[in-house]
Amino acid sequence: MGITLNYVVRRIVLSIAIILGISIITYVFIYLAPGDPAYVWAGRPRGPLASEAIARARVELGLDQPIYVQFFLHVLRFFSGNWGLSIRFKQSVFSLVMRNFASTLELLLVSFAISIPIGLFLGIHSSLYRGSKIDAAINSLSIVLSNTPRFWIGLAMLLAFTSLNIPTYGRISDNFRGELVERVGLYLVDSLLQGRLDIFLDVLIRIIPPALALSLYPIGAIARVTRISLSEALQEEFVREAVSLGLPRNTVVYGYALRGLIPSLMQAIGLFFSYSLIDAMAVEYVFGREGLGNLLVKAIPASDFPLVTAALIIVAIVYVVTNTIADIVQALINPRVTM
Repeated sequence: MGITLNYVVRRIVLSIAIILGISIITYVFIYLAPGDPAYVWAGRPRGPLASEAIARARVELGLDQPIYVQFFLHVLRFFSGNWGLSIRFKQSVFSLVMRNFASTLELLLVSFAISIPIGLFLGIHSSLYRGSKIDAAINSLSIVLSNTPRFWIGLAMLLAFTSLNIPTYGRISDNFRGELVERVGLYLVDSLLQGRLDIFLDVLIRIIPPALALSLYPIGAIARVTRISLSEALQEEFVREAVSLGLPRNTVVYGYALRGLIPSLMQAIGLFFSYSLIDAMAVEYVFGREGLGNLLVKAIPASDFPLVTAALIIVAIVYVVTNTIADIVQALINPRVTM
């Protein structure tokens, strides 16, 4: 029995409900947080007319209305794409969040392009040599990698590359910033679409160190999951039968045992991708890159609640959507999960 439309619809409806619930909680916490957005919006006024300026700002921002009205209007604007203006930057919240999210997403994609093959390689070899010194070394390395603070490694890498005069700070050189034509928001892709290899190399050099720092956790996590899952799969009856038939080792491992692990591995990688989003926000701040992390650091002290709320909801949406896609793909590959 294949995946049913009912299963897909249920997962999508559940995801929307979770996102809506997160948006409610986020908005309430931001609303109750200390700080006055109207004070910042009014230009931090002083003197006898300050209270009047702040009162006008509260009306302009809609903060004079009851919280349930504010939240209803917030949800309505959010799902219509009108996220309002940033209090700190006086720019469209939507454009700010999307631009910075593209930077964070690019860092995540490069990081997982590094971590997935390395993690699978380590996990497979650890499983094949289970109980040996190789297995012990890889297992220890996996534990260390998955538990090492990424921001600390990022800072160490930044200092090391800087001492070698390798540019790693920032997302792109100031010399190229005005020359790059942004089309999809991913600078590596945009530079190739523009035919600018010099810009591509500059962006690539700057993204590799933070991507390496960010890849430590998924490398260790993928290696450990692969090791455990493959070790169990190699004990299955169909694998033993394949070995008894004299099939080549690579065929048994990759064609039979590992192939059956694809659904669970994809779901695990989806979870690791979601978890790494928070790490990416910390790492990009260390390297001075554009991204959601840098955006939140600037928005929170300014009580920029429209920007903070939108950024946090985007993080929640990425987490929920990633896991939903992983579940649906797993169901397509292994229909038993829908039963």
